[in-house]
Amino acid sequence: MNINIDVQYLCVNQEYIRGIPYYTASVLESLINRKNNVYTVSFCDKDKERDNRKYIERSLGKYIDPQNVFENNELDYRRVLDGIRTNNNSLYNNKSYCEYYGIDTDILHFPTSLSIPQNIDRPTVVTVHDMIPVLPPLKHGLNANNLEVFKSSHKFIKKSRILCICDSKSTKNDLKNCFDIEEERLFVVPLGVSLDKFWPEPDRLALHSLNIYKPFLLFLGALDPRKGVDDIVTAFEFLRKNYDIQLVLAGTGEEWAKKTLYPLIEKSQYRSDIILTGYVSEEQKRCLLSTAEIFLFPSEYEGFGIPILEAMACGTPVITGNTSSMPEVGGEAALYVTPHEPDDLIKSIKDLLDDKEKRESLKNSGLNWCKNFTWDKTASMTEEVYRIAYERG
Repeated sequence: MNINIDVQYLCVNQEYIRGIPYYTASVLESLINRKNNVYTVSFCDKDKERDNRKYIERSLGKYIDPQNVFENNELDYRRVLDGIRTNNNSLYNNKSYCEYYGIDTDILHFPTSLSIPQNIDRPTVVTVHDMIPVLPPLKHGLNANNLEVFKSSHKFIKKSRILCICDSKSTKNDLKNCFDIEEERLFVVPLGVSLDKFWPEPDRLALHSLNIYKPFLLFLGALDPRKGVDDIVTAFEFLRKNYDIQLVLAGTGEEWAKKTLYPLIEKSQYRSDIILTGYVSEEQKRCLLSTAEIFLFPSEYEGFGIPILEAMACGTPVITGNTSSMPEVGGEAALYVTPHEPDDLIKSIKDLLDDKEKRESLKNSGLNWCKNFTWDKTASMTEEVYRIAYERG
């Protein structure tokens, strides 16, 4: 089969890609390497004003033939988003998606459901990562216009024949509950962890540049309230009285972090032992995950939660939330706490810090468990959804 994947979300000016771009690049690399189908990719860049092709070459240059990269220079993606939001298809000038891009393909795949152009003319597969924007009171970070794009895209999915790949059973259930999409169009395809990028190799000396000199607890991700970062700081404040440890928060935050998290940290009597690294490189990330005493991820909601697997692959015990997809991802190889219950988090951290044997057991369980999640397996299951989409036409 010929499969075209929309890679618009790879067109980002980031040295190290995360989230949807990371998923897109990871699964596409594995799909191409499996050599079972012919893969093309497409993106738009009106009048080449953003030079988006350089981002595609950065992410996929090693894997995809340049002749299989299709660039649309007629459409501005901001106008496409406005068209989705307002259900206005006139901007397409009666052209289908494939006509605009000059693609002859059997299947179209959009790696995110955040925005789905409504001029598609082929059997289509969409990856749905989470339903955060429509699950109050979760913080989603979308502005009002992009929230309407999200809602409009999913209403379009509901009334179409599009097949949906869901990262987890949790996301599948949320999608059904929010938009009432038929069961036979929903497929659970778990994400993977790159074991060639994450492995156990503690290196405390390498972390001195980040002012990390003691055993430390680690959180890695967006600094927002959904992730329970303030609860981590509260738990550390209590535990630091009896343990000579540091807390490392690796990630960036915006309005909530500036208003709530940073003032909370500044008030801490142990402020000097709380390290805010900001954005970290892939090598720093692996080193942090490998060296931490415990990885803390007490999130309220995740569509999947790749950091759980990355920490396990690095041989670090994981404490995570007991809600949404996290028990699916962590299995019996993680400890679970109730989100936004600092006392529960304090007890779990204390139990692990006091019990070296338990930490070692979780480490070994995690190293074995994460092997069940590979990008090749994700690609294989994705190919099966392509086959079903093709047969259903």
